[in-house]
Amino acid sequence: MNKNGLSLRKDPSLILYVILALSVILRLPNLNESIWFDELGYATSVMLKNLSLLWKTILLDRVAPFYRVFMFFWIRLFGDGEISIRMPSLIVGIFSIYLSYRIALKFTNRKIAFLTAFLLCVSPVHIWYSQEATPYSMLLFLFLSTIFLYYKLTESRAGGIWYIIYFLSLLFTVFIHYSAFIYLFLFIGMCLLKMDETKRKVLRLNLIVLALFLLYLFIKIRFGDFQHGAFYLRPFTIFELWMLFFNWFTFGNSLWNLKPYTAHINDIFSKPAIFYSQVFFLIIFIKGLISILKDRRGRDIILYLSALPLLMLGLTASGFKQIYIERTIFLVLPFFYIVLACGIAEFKNKHIGRISIITFFIFSAITLIGYEKKTDEWTVYRPNPDWRSCAGYLESEIKNSGEPIQVGATSPASALIYYGLWFKDYTQLAHNLLFEGRAGTDIHAKPRLFVCYFEKHDIKDAYKILTTKGAKIFYLIEDIYWRENFAGLLKAVTQDPRFSFLESRSFRSLKVFKFRII
Repeated sequence: MNKNGLSLRKDPSLILYVILALSVILRLPNLNESIWFDELGYATSVMLKNLSLLWKTILLDRVAPFYRVFMFFWIRLFGDGEISIRMPSLIVGIFSIYLSYRIALKFTNRKIAFLTAFLLCVSPVHIWYSQEATPYSMLLFLFLSTIFLYYKLTESRAGGIWYIIYFLSLLFTVFIHYSAFIYLFLFIGMCLLKMDETKRKVLRLNLIVLALFLLYLFIKIRFGDFQHGAFYLRPFTIFELWMLFFNWFTFGNSLWNLKPYTAHINDIFSKPAIFYSQVFFLIIFIKGLISILKDRRGRDIILYLSALPLLMLGLTASGFKQIYIERTIFLVLPFFYIVLACGIAEFKNKHIGRISIITFFIFSAITLIGYEKKTDEWTVYRPNPDWRSCAGYLESEIKNSGEPIQVGATSPASALIYYGLWFKDYTQLAHNLLFEGRAGTDIHAKPRLFVCYFEKHDIKDAYKILTTKGAKIFYLIEDIYWRENFAGLLKAVTQDPRFSFLESRSFRSLKVFKFRII
């Protein structure tokens, strides 16, 4: 009991404040990490230099536009330093935990709502995207805000201002990631059930958002490019659904590190600890589903949880093979935790219930420790390469040589631009996005790096280019978790008598090999 005579029992909201405070503490340490490729394009002045460049990016890039528009104005107010560009994700990430608590409280009880907030608080997946300058943390916040506001409007006499806030929240949700589009139809369907005057108003707002989105698609297809599919996307199968729920959501891929692109069902059966742990969580999950379905109100939770995964399964079955990566279904994470929390907490025997909750607290702590220790291993996603240190090394090499240096890579090294090393791709093999007048850095500036991107390890062409440029030293950069064809390239260089190996430097997830050109 505190000085004011309040206890947690008398003021249970203190538990929520503790969870939110812990959430901030867990998410602060890595905000100053090195910028990586996705963040470079989403949130820095390299790709958001002016309105013209922003408009071209919206028309030509495959991602939805709202996050870039938001960050365009954000970095003009607060700069594009590492901490600054990640601060929006941190702020909305904390608020998404609060909204998850409020939504869980609407459909369940306070104990389950607290447990849901706690699971999000310590979730490696949620921590990861609360520390990254990408759209996913904001997507989750906007999606949860839309759901919260929908019930506020349809179940209470909310004032006109709430209709405007709901409209903007839904609009921004749909325009921040295309995966949210399915939920627009879900809200429309929910309005059509048991129609009343309030739902008619909400339905009109939903239809306006739908019309605006269709107009955007028309403009993008007519005047730009609506791309679909990408090399990092894969089919969404039953096995992927299993791994999404019972490895990525549950463990953050932090206890047993399985690279999703090579993971196979044999990896599960060959390691009993993984198999039995996943089966245990499956049982708890099914128990939670049964508990939620007993209450008609809880069926909405099942809809929010299942709509997007079912759509992805349907698209894969229809022949679409490049549609899925784990973060595309990130927005259903709180609803998975609500179901899991119901399975954990809903025991008739109070003692068993307490033991269950304590067990999950311990399990969550072990998972979190595993995540924090594996800074250079594939957990939620591939580790964030230390491009800042790599840039510092190359900067010192430039100073020592007194002239621009030659670099080879098989994966994007464009984060080096952010750290001041303006370079030119003179092979034009890949990533021309940065070299066709769209890059934020002044394209007339004198390059400090000349970069060869190798789509094929044909070192003969590279040698011809290098000797034409008069280069004496050549550097190869390996992104350990984005290898592409680097092994073949490195082998070709080391076996070529025209190159003499000098040294290598290692940074987190990166290696730089230095060669003398003979």
